[in-house]
Amino acid sequence: MYDSDGIGDDGCLETALRGAAEGELRLLSGLPMKLVIFDAAAAIMPLRKDDPAAGSLVVHSSTLLEVLTALFESVWERAVPLSLESRPASPTASAEGQEGALHSRTRDILRLMSAGMKDDAIARALRLSRRTVQTHISDLGRQLGARTRFQIALLAQEHGWLGNPKT
Repeated sequence: MYDSDGIGDDGCLETALRGAAEGELRLLSGLPMKLVIFDAAAAIMPLRKDDPAAGSLVVHSSTLLEVLTALFESVWERAVPLSLESRPASPTASAEGQEGALHSRTRDILRLMSAGMKDDAIARALRLSRRTVQTHISDLGRQLGARTRFQIALLAQEHGWLGNPKT
């Protein structure tokens, strides 16, 4: 799980996706701290959130480990699952393939947007221009009848476009 506020430079999202190739990647804005849990047997966390150089705390089986695991599970449930379906289209792609990539690109933009990423960060992550990202978001808003980014994400979730359709 990554803090969506920290996924902004050119290689950060790509690195996260490669690292999560064996599992699921989720994004959430404002994570409380960095935390690593090993098979519910141990955890490593920073002593101070604002000073990584202050050292780390290793937590072994204890009530604190149970609390940290519960915190992780709670945050995991609120985070947005992310898997980018599209990559930049090759110049020789057929018109039909490009139309499919456009749909996938819109879905990727929607997922990143719903994870709290800003237009500039989305553009860098997907190797698009900021204007292209804004155009996709505007088109989504018109299609859904939404006026704000929040409404777009909410309505997209209701339509099942973010992977968990409303029942």
